[in-house]
Amino acid sequence: MRNSYDFTTGLRDDKFTFSSTGPKGEISKGVIFEMEDDGLYSVIMGDLDENGELKPLQPTGNGDAKKVLATVADIIEYFVERKPKAVIFMTGITDQLTSIYKQLLLHELNLPSYDMEGLNADNTSEPIDPNKDYEGFFVFRK
Repeated sequence: MRNSYDFTTGLRDDKFTFSSTGPKGEISKGVIFEMEDDGLYSVIMGDLDENGELKPLQPTGNGDAKKVLATVADIIEYFVERKPKAVIFMTGITDQLTSIYKQLLLHELNLPSYDMEGLNADNTSEPIDPNKDYEGFFVFRK
């Protein structure tokens, strides 16, 4: 069992929220799955501002990055359980965030249940190599 936050879901199981807690206080977070194509969903993650708008995920200094990533992994698994044919695409707005997402995938998801591929700069994909950098990642159920 992961050490993660509880999350809530919207009516269509495509928008999720949870709160990060730590020295900076309580910070509302959001995860949205946007359908790009038939069965392909992009994941958007970030902090929620006072109007409920999603701002790009940035380190907040709350000291709970592992717990936040574990919560995102829980959300991905929840989403894919309900849409088993879905293909999830993740990329960061910076190379650093893309690298963080790779760590999320490699260390938090239940690997025997998922296939994961890295997207290369030439738009080809391959099974994720932990020692290689990618433009983004595809996650889908085996």
